[in-house]
Amino acid sequence: MADQPHALYPCVRIGQGALERIGDMASELGTRALLVTHLPGRFTATGIVERTERLLRMAGVESARYGVEPECAIPTYDTAASMCRDTGCDLVIGLGGGSALDAAKGIAIMATHQGSIRDYQMGEATLEHPSLPVIAVPTTAGTGSEVSRVVVVGNQELRIKKSISDSRLIPRAAILDPELCLPLAPDLTCSTGIDALSHALESFVSLNATRSTKAAALWAFELIGRSLQAAVADGQNITARRDLLFASYMAGLSLQAGVGAAHILAQPVSAVTGLSHSLAIAVLLPHVVRANLEHATQGYASAARALSPSRKLYEDGSRDEAAGIISAVKRFGEAGGLPSRFRDAGVGQGDLEDLLETALRWQMHIQSNPRPVDRSMLRAILQAAY
Repeated sequence: MADQPHALYPCVRIGQGALERIGDMASELGTRALLVTHLPGRFTATGIVERTERLLRMAGVESARYGVEPECAIPTYDTAASMCRDTGCDLVIGLGGGSALDAAKGIAIMATHQGSIRDYQMGEATLEHPSLPVIAVPTTAGTGSEVSRVVVVGNQELRIKKSISDSRLIPRAAILDPELCLPLAPDLTCSTGIDALSHALESFVSLNATRSTKAAALWAFELIGRSLQAAVADGQNITARRDLLFASYMAGLSLQAGVGAAHILAQPVSAVTGLSHSLAIAVLLPHVVRANLEHATQGYASAARALSPSRKLYEDGSRDEAAGIISAVKRFGEAGGLPSRFRDAGVGQGDLEDLLETALRWQMHIQSNPRPVDRSMLRAILQAAY
């Protein structure tokens, strides 16, 4: 295993074929695993889930499978946590995209706590006990959930998505195997890659940024800049897939510094419209950068240089150089065929005010954006993105 950067962070195995070690890793943490993955569909048809189950059996680890929907909501967490307890699972493995990894983390913590995850989401109860150990195995390169302390929970009653954040939610171990990303379609490769970029970018210009979070973000910029378009163009490019997985991991590490306006708005967009989180971020990010430009010029300029070191056209640290980050995000989106406006993604004009009110009510606790966030700023971003 790679050295742990901090006692809280997961032990990580990185590289082609790393999934083969999951049995050894699991057997060190438990004897019966709840394998949290996606519902039957394109991903499960790849055979990755069955392969994982076979590797666990070979290591003497029993497993039970639980499939989750995209953008998991409260009933999924509560039902799966009850199943986890009832079947005697002492380990949870998340296998899939961000929703599967978040679900695994939320299920593992609720397996050791009473009540509904809603109680903890809404601040009506406090996490007090350790989580069951979690192994995170991402099959997309974007969320960084394998190293983050955050779980996103959909609340259908309130039509919101609201996160729970606690160090107990950081997985015990992670496997970053680029082979698992090979089946990912170009548009998902692109949108999840832009999600990783948003984590690095928003944390890099965050008011809470530190030397270590900035260093992690800069590494992510470099990897994304040289690999995202390559992976979109050729999904079998194993080097590009590996770079993006590690970029997502590094961007996840940088998230200690917090996110900004793109994430303040993306969670309501996803909750209200059903649009995926990564696509919402891809549409919002250029407009958020433009709104913040005067407040984080040097940071955006540094990010633009790291993303595109060969495209130096402007004076170092200038506003024009900083605006290069907008061009880069748009370039990535075009390469993946992503819609650049919400209206092209099926969002109605009438949804915008609802999105704004939801963001103002539930997301304004986020205070790390470089420009002070208020109603007029968020409304302007949504209008520009529409």
